Amino acid sequence: MKKKGFVLLMSSFLLTSTHLSAWWPIWKNAETQKTEIVEKKEEEKVEKPSFLKSVQAKVSETIQNTEEVPGFTKEEFAALRPMITEMWNSVTKMGWIQKYGIDEETRPSFIALQAIVQHVLTQEKDLKIMAYLFDTHPTLSLCTIPEPQSELDALMRSPSAIYSEAEALRSILEKEGGRLNVFYLKDHLADLTEEQQSAYAQTLMIHPNNLRDVPLEVQNMPPNVFGISYALIAPDGIYFFSSQIPPEHDKRDVVDFGIWFGSVFNTSIWHRPKGILQFVEKFAKLDKAKEMAQEEKNEKLL
Repeated sequence: MKKKGFVLLMSSFLLTSTHLSAWWPIWKNAETQKTEIVEKKEEEKVEKPSFLKSVQAKVSETIQNTEEVPGFTKEEFAALRPMITEMWNSVTKMGWIQKYGIDEETRPSFIALQAIVQHVLTQEKDLKIMAYLFDTHPTLSLCTIPEPQSELDALMRSPSAIYSEAEALRSILEKEGGRLNVFYLKDHLADLTEEQQSAYAQTLMIHPNNLRDVPLEVQNMPPNVFGISYALIAPDGIYFFSSQIPPEHDKRDVVDFGIWFGSVFNTSIWHRPKGILQFVEKFAKLDKAKEMAQEEKNEKLL
């Protein structure tokens, strides 16, 4: 199958599927195309799609211009800016960056860069986002009911302010064609307070068609699975963004962080979605019947 036909097939599949279990084969199909791409003549040069160039430029501009990143003071982010700039330059050039380091020294720069990239992506109008979130329990960003924002609050907000994780995730849910799939360890749902569990249940009911609750019946997740991944459907192709950020309670002395961004045909980053897919296929057990049963349950609660 030629590359153009494959992209059209993937786009059609993503746009028409209604069950989470149907989303994952797109990565498997993409893997079969990897060999074809690698075997292309070396002298053949393909220009970067406009979407990729545009996002790369917007992220670079945002890194340099913003002063308000959630979780950081202006001074803290200013100190991180040179490192984050270098990291994003690496992602732009190679499609990825990974670092092994002491948690408290490495985490801040990856948290800040992830926030900026998520902010830019959720601002894209002609982009459909299918997000896959992996954490020990449902992220706390979905375990609170946000208060309505007044017009005054919106006007007072700085135009350069970066979305918080909660704002970014809810933006995906409100975006046309947006979907968010929350994977977590089933036994750790009890780690949340009753109030948080209630708020998460309400959030699920508010977004019954595009927020998927996927409790995993396993004791642990591999360290490299934690984080968030996006399948991105742009007007000129299909792309992939992913960040690997271990949970804060990780007790290892040295931990692995990473960020990947590029076309699904970029063979240098393919191992990331492939690894996530393999984990989900092995443990998530996402059968169509289970999906339909959950949808019926949500409908009855509405």
